Amino acid sequence: MKTRFNWLFAASIAVVFVLGGTIASFAQEDRFFGGNGITVFVDKNFKGNTQTFQNDVPDLSSYGLDRKISSFRAGNNEEWQICDGKRYSGRCASVSGEEYDLSINGWNDRIRSFRRTSGSGGGGQTSTPPSWAQGTFYGTAPDGSQIVLTITRNGQVTANINGSMSYGTYYRGDININGAQSNVSQSGNGIRTRRNDNGETINYSRNSWGGGWNGNGQTSTPPSWAQGTFYGTAPDGSQITLTIAQNGQVTANVNGSMSYGTYYRGNLNMNGAQSNVSQSGNGISTRRKDNGETINYSRNGWGNGGWGGGNNPVSWAVGTFNAENPQTGGTIYLTISRDGKVTVNMDGNMSYGTLNGTTLTINGATATVQKNGNGIRTVRNDNGERINYRRN
Repeated sequence: MKTRFNWLFAASIAVVFVLGGTIASFAQEDRFFGGNGITVFVDKNFKGNTQTFQNDVPDLSSYGLDRKISSFRAGNNEEWQICDGKRYSGRCASVSGEEYDLSINGWNDRIRSFRRTSGSGGGGQTSTPPSWAQGTFYGTAPDGSQIVLTITRNGQVTANINGSMSYGTYYRGDININGAQSNVSQSGNGIRTRRNDNGETINYSRNSWGGGWNGNGQTSTPPSWAQGTFYGTAPDGSQITLTIAQNGQVTANVNGSMSYGTYYRGNLNMNGAQSNVSQSGNGISTRRKDNGETINYSRNGWGNGGWGGGNNPVSWAVGTFNAENPQTGGTIYLTISRDGKVTVNMDGNMSYGTLNGTTLTINGATATVQKNGNGIRTVRNDNGERINYRRN
């Protein structure tokens, strides 16, 4: 089966706390969660040195594969984004299936980074977890790796093993991640998972496995719109996963580096910095009190976790478009797929959203999409900003 190639070019919206980061070994996620992933080969026809990855790789030079890939095979029902720049920058394409010779598409020895954009291996079906199974939990794997496991009310699951992210689903008492299934049971104030294939058991607590939460010590119950897991992008391009629990405890993951804080009466307190939290569309916005830095967070992923649901976008808005960035004079690349998923590249910064009908939503901001000749025009609903896009 030959791969499906879609050109994607992507982009980002603003920020708050930056903590640094590390990238963990993908072999750990393979051990604990299994799955198909993407297998790459240094020669065409699926020959030569090969490696299989199940999660994002921001820099292939770490594996000796920078600009050396000539063919690949992706897992069933998985879609990956390949890029000719590190950290998913430069020119990117969406691929699935397999490609025996990347030179056919002009991609031979060009790939420098890639990431999964759909197909988590979680089986697709979800159900609402019981209340004791919802939230963020902390566990330690048999080899000592620290795991942060988040189970949302809608059955979506995120696993962070030493900074390496994986995604899956909860369905009728089981967690499905990358093709591996684990039963979930209540254990005190936390949960216990037991793999169905090898019996491996991990106990998770709602408290941190080390370091604990800091901040000013006080917590209060956040409003419902501020509870959950949110995704944002820092000014330097770092990707932030922010989780605010019902009990007011806060976890921030910036490129794999963890930090802990508290929510108290409308403010986040992390590492001595205080930020005001406000509702922004379906997400939140934070504004630091010391320097005014602002970040818009979405409940949709900035990449690996998917976009959420688009719904019947108008046909003339499907495709890849480009426009001049009114703020920087650079180029914005906007890709809208048939299922309503949207990818934006703004001067090399990536962001993701959805198109429902003619309503475009990215990181909590909404815009109306209008037909404009062979291209499109976006009109922001909050400030009226207009951008005219040309079809590529």
